[in-house]
Amino acid sequence: MRTSFVYHIYFTIVTLITLTMMVASFGYILFIGLDPAVFVRSADERGYNVPPALFFSKTDPITTISCTDSCPLRDSDKLMVSEWEQNYAQWKEQSRVTYDARSLVNAISFFIVSTPLFFLHYRILRREYLASRDNENATGIFSVYFYIASLGTLVVSIVFAAMFINTVLRTWVITDANVQDKGYSSPIMVNTETQDADSLISCAAQCGFTDEQVALAQEWKLDYQRSIARTTQTSWKVEFSRNIAGIVVTLPVFLYHWVFVRRESKKSKEKKSEDNN
Repeated sequence: MRTSFVYHIYFTIVTLITLTMMVASFGYILFIGLDPAVFVRSADERGYNVPPALFFSKTDPITTISCTDSCPLRDSDKLMVSEWEQNYAQWKEQSRVTYDARSLVNAISFFIVSTPLFFLHYRILRREYLASRDNENATGIFSVYFYIASLGTLVVSIVFAAMFINTVLRTWVITDANVQDKGYSSPIMVNTETQDADSLISCAAQCGFTDEQVALAQEWKLDYQRSIARTTQTSWKVEFSRNIAGIVVTLPVFLYHWVFVRRESKKSKEKKSEDNN
């Protein structure tokens, strides 16, 4: 009996873990597919943090360097500008991708590994469950998996559905709800982080910076301000993709387990009724 109980617990736990891994990874894969395919986003809406332009040595980091007749910058400062150019160019190249490639690879890997393990353990668990119908105690042990899976996926489905409705309300119905979020965009942060870019622009003639470097600094300031805005207000398209993917993945799993539990419960009651008669 003890061995049988451990056997049941093992298959229940492993099946639940692999189910969670499979659902979560497939949900992320679906989110990645929905985001660019259905809710096409422009480059301005992509959530990538622009590399900071902090490369000048100075006692006060929030002060813009003023240049008069001579250049106050050292050779090491100018070298840092070149390194920043390379980092910024790499960021612009990577920002063309509308998804996190590394996370996508991780999700696909987990899905490939967890899916066969889930179906293998679930098949055995379901077979043992059906075989133990005549034993009420054994049936109760096996039914733990189905109830936990139903409860977990139901809760997740409700959360994603509530988040979906929340996004709809904030985007098109009660738009004032977004005012508070927009208020977190701190102009002090933007001004502080853009000091070195401003210094490069103002000192271009005295320090020998090229027109291309000045244009790059000006372009960086625009990208940085967009990056700050993206961190304070998530695009509704991203939220829609995430919420729809969550609902599409978890709701069918809940319905399958819940229908199975209800059907088996009904059969059990019918059987008891027949035995009593």
